[in-house]
Amino acid sequence: MLTQIIAACKLRHVLQDVVRRRFRMACRPLDESCDCLTCQQHSRAYLHAMARRSLPACAIAVTFHNVAYMQRLGRDIRAAIMEQRYPDYVRAFVTQHHPDGAVPQWVRTGLNLAGIELDV
Repeated sequence: MLTQIIAACKLRHVLQDVVRRRFRMACRPLDESCDCLTCQQHSRAYLHAMARRSLPACAIAVTFHNVAYMQRLGRDIRAAIMEQRYPDYVRAFVTQHHPDGAVPQWVRTGLNLAGIELDV
């Protein structure tokens, strides 16, 4: 369930970012640390141009990236659980995605229900 929520939020966020003007001239990939086909072959500027002309084609490319991201996330979560460091992993993940400490209330509520306290 958590991974599905993260996937939906990430896809919406990435698609919104791609359409913004700041991507118009950006020659770097969506995520420089990602090894997916989209990040290896397409720049943010190319995805921006695709979004302006054909949102379905851009959505497909971003979905490839999203699937690769979710596979990495699943592997990382699985490893954290096996190594019994899942709460620490979650705290680091939330801190990475909300470095300013502005963690949404729904995230805090969900983590509290899971018994994970945030230090942020």
